[in-house]
Amino acid sequence: MKIKEKIRAEKEKMAKMDSRQRKLYFRDYYLLKILLILVAIFFLAWFIRDAVISSRTVYNGATIGFETSEEGEAFLTKGFIKSLGKKYKRKKAALAQNVLATPYDEAKYNKQSMEAAFISQVSVGMYQYILMPEAYIEALDGYDFYTDLSEFSICSNPDLEFYVDESGHKYAVKVSSHTKEELGVEDDIYLVIIYSEKPNKLHESMIEYLCLD
Repeated sequence: MKIKEKIRAEKEKMAKMDSRQRKLYFRDYYLLKILLILVAIFFLAWFIRDAVISSRTVYNGATIGFETSEEGEAFLTKGFIKSLGKKYKRKKAALAQNVLATPYDEAKYNKQSMEAAFISQVSVGMYQYILMPEAYIEALDGYDFYTDLSEFSICSNPDLEFYVDESGHKYAVKVSSHTKEELGVEDDIYLVIIYSEKPNKLHESMIEYLCLD
């Protein structure tokens, strides 16, 4: 039966029913189908929205050992994108807050599980940079995810202060006093660039944005 014929047949069938019969007929034959279609549309729209947002996100970061204020998070995301100029007007930056959840020395029972989850996130390229106090750099120095900042030309700037390991590698750079104010923190915070085989031109932009007044 063609679609037009089905519609006409349904109209004729429902025309012979009273209001109560129509409601029951609709409930039994159409309601579940309509709900399933609406659910499918909702998840499709959500998937499309998520895909669009992901495609627009060009730089992801995380904090360890502290959380920023809402203003601080905006500084690291919207503020950073704005500093890049009109070319990045429609792009986004993202931030994950305090990904290890508790201070390192207090995480007695779940330290390993939290670190394993964090390292797996790093290994799949979820973050391009991390902000953390010096104590965390030392605690996590057994993991090979640090980029030696010496490879960036901006890091020859004498105004920058670095965390240097025993081998002389510059593993982290201290953020500026202005950045600390924006983040709402008092302790010294360091910027770590996550190692990746694929160069990212935004690394130097972030170093300049966070570490030079």
